[in-house]
Amino acid sequence: MTTGVQKIGSAYQVTLPNGQIVKSENPEALKVLLGRENHNHKQMLRYREAWNAAAELAGPRFVFYTEGRGYIKDKNDLALLRFRNIESSIGSLGKNDSVFLAAMVSFEKPNQGRHLLERTGCTSLREIAEALSPEQRHCISRLFNATG
Repeated sequence: MTTGVQKIGSAYQVTLPNGQIVKSENPEALKVLLGRENHNHKQMLRYREAWNAAAELAGPRFVFYTEGRGYIKDKNDLALLRFRNIESSIGSLGKNDSVFLAAMVSFEKPNQGRHLLERTGCTSLREIAEALSPEQRHCISRLFNATG
């Protein structure tokens, strides 16, 4: 886990959440860096939890599963959606499921997600929210909240 700034000889060092050790003669700069990295790490963990919940709801037809429940390792590792399955299913699924999957795609590939959402007839956030089931709305809401 992340530790605070430590004095090592005449310099200071800090261990970041990713395990990287950073050294500097300026302890205040290290404190600022550590604070920012801790915030980013917590944000990534919230996003991963939200994404895993959405992936669980979407199911194995639309999401590749990995060992255990760690569907993604970090926010940039979302290439686990089965895009072809999603694209070919938009329109043949119920509206709420189509909108939910298109919204998930939009978090990874905004242009492709926008195109899929247009195919569902939803072009505004209000239309998206109205189309989703309460459970789907909760998952998408968590993804929105985790990105900020």
